[in-house]
Amino acid sequence: MVEYLKLQQLRRLEKLSQKEMATILGVSQSFYSQLEKGIKDLNLQHKAKLCEHFDMPISFFEIASREPYIISLHEGNFYKRASINKSILESFEAICGLIQMVLRQFENHLAANPLPEIGYSNCDPIELSNELRKFYGLGMQPLDNQSLMDLIEDAGVYLVPMDFNGAKIYGFSFDNRETNSKVIVYNKHKSANLINFTLAHELGHLLLHSKTLKDSAEKEKEAHEFAANFLVPEQVFRKYARNLTAKQFMNLKSYFHVPIKSLIIRAKDLDIITAERAKYYFIELARLGWNSEEPNPQPMGKPSMFEDHFVELIDGFENNEEKINNFLGFNYNKYLASGFLNNNVIPFRSRTS
Repeated sequence: MVEYLKLQQLRRLEKLSQKEMATILGVSQSFYSQLEKGIKDLNLQHKAKLCEHFDMPISFFEIASREPYIISLHEGNFYKRASINKSILESFEAICGLIQMVLRQFENHLAANPLPEIGYSNCDPIELSNELRKFYGLGMQPLDNQSLMDLIEDAGVYLVPMDFNGAKIYGFSFDNRETNSKVIVYNKHKSANLINFTLAHELGHLLLHSKTLKDSAEKEKEAHEFAANFLVPEQVFRKYARNLTAKQFMNLKSYFHVPIKSLIIRAKDLDIITAERAKYYFIELARLGWNSEEPNPQPMGKPSMFEDHFVELIDGFENNEEKINNFLGFNYNKYLASGFLNNNVIPFRSRTS
């Protein structure tokens, strides 16, 4: 049992330094550092003190797993807007580790229709997106937010909405090696159009990069190409992308269900407009005040598979918070309920009931 990794996960969940954790335990920072490296062992007193302080069940340290408790961003696929504070990234990694712990309990629910084996390292992103549309019989029809969510969940991928507390993070995807399931975590506070592109981007990662080692810049480029062609097929886009104006981009946004910025980049990449013209459109977006929030928002979809499986999983515990947390190995309401499942906190009964 790798308790030192659980200790590191707990510190990252709380966004604390090693010095702050050492103070809570009443040990020196150097001793704590040895605990987190696995040089020294956590004793029962240490565990009890940490669980009491952070309101965690003692099973947090007792539940063993073959899968690491912390997802490394270098092992998954991370889609962000700009550089992010290290402690925020580490907290995000640790929360993804909690998702792993929940997924371990979903083994009886693993999807019967996994993602088609038509991708991976030697596949061109454009060809792959065309093949996937053909595989699902989509033709050239656009995909709104709910339709894309349904397609991804039908393929056995868990979609988990998350509150990133203002961090400029769009989404993250990873394979759960222990349960052989795939997960896309996305920022639920973004627009439906941006979420659409994020989901397609992460789907591209799962198909293209699950079995290959490439540098992050190349992976991001390929995922972007996949998402752009999957959501905005070139044949249809060229048909409608004529005499482009800000109003025309607005109409195309409503049709393709992606942000205007993505459509401008798509037009530039296909040489429909020049780089100089694209720059002009970006300036125009800023002038209109559409950089932070584009007008005409599209309906937001709602994933269901993760929530449905979770509710079924805890059904036998009669909404008893203590029993559920002991079973999961962490405090669900503290770490996940506020960010996942569309803020639907499970109505736990009090521990004294």
